[in-house]
Amino acid sequence: MTRTRARLRWMITIAALLNYALLALWAVPQLEAMSSIPDAQPFDLRFIGYGYADAVDYIASLSSGGLAFYLLEWRILDSVFPLLLTLTFLNWSWVLMARRGMVLRMIFLVIGFSYGVFDLLENAAVARMLGVTGGVENLTPTIVAEANRWTLLKFVVFAISVLGIVYGLILRLFQRG
Repeated sequence: MTRTRARLRWMITIAALLNYALLALWAVPQLEAMSSIPDAQPFDLRFIGYGYADAVDYIASLSSGGLAFYLLEWRILDSVFPLLLTLTFLNWSWVLMARRGMVLRMIFLVIGFSYGVFDLLENAAVARMLGVTGGVENLTPTIVAEANRWTLLKFVVFAISVLGIVYGLILRLFQRG
């Protein structure tokens, strides 16, 4: 049973990495090519967030094909990714925090789960920004602020989850040594 769980954990981890690779190596270049702003990053990849002017400029820079791509292909890939990454965080947190006590284990499980919730809320808020009726002229600072809030929260809990996994790995290495 333990081997089956380990295989499943690795399969989920590899699936998350492959999904991210598809986003980074295929979808990002597609969006960049359909934007009039050179090297413009999708909202979902802006680690330090974005403001109202940034959002208006980026949305206005997208061609109609770029907007459609963001709302369909990108959104599908970026809806699967948080599910896979959340499962990855939960699996590794469970295993690596097993000897750290139930409180620490539960803290990292809640943080890992929060990542998925925040990313999916971000996706919904970004889709709302992109799909504003009447175009970018009707985009409000409130809509942008909501999407930006989820983006920032997503990256905070992402960083904490990654640090927790690295911490668990380091402890595990020193226990074996």
